[in-house]
Amino acid sequence: MISYYTEDVKMPTFSKRKMNAWIKAVAKKYDKNVGEVAYIFCSDEKILEVNKQYLQHDYYTDIITFDYCEKNTLNGDIFVGIETVASNAEQFGSTFE
Repeated sequence: MISYYTEDVKMPTFSKRKMNAWIKAVAKKYDKNVGEVAYIFCSDEKILEVNKQYLQHDYYTDIITFDYCEKNTLNGDIFVGIETVASNAEQFGSTFE
């Protein structure tokens, strides 16, 4: 099951159905199954807190992943700092999407 959460930010606009289908298609291409995958869209302050607490890094980043995979089943938490994603997109001349 693929889940989407927010912490301190508004949920970005995207089609969860299309995103789920894409994730499952990529997993299938690599002979993997999708188990429990959680996307947590959060503020820069939250991603900094996660970075400090779990990785001992004192800086902002766009994405932090925690891999809980078991054999051929994908499980994990994916923290997405949407403010940093937006600034990276602007810096590299890309869209937020």
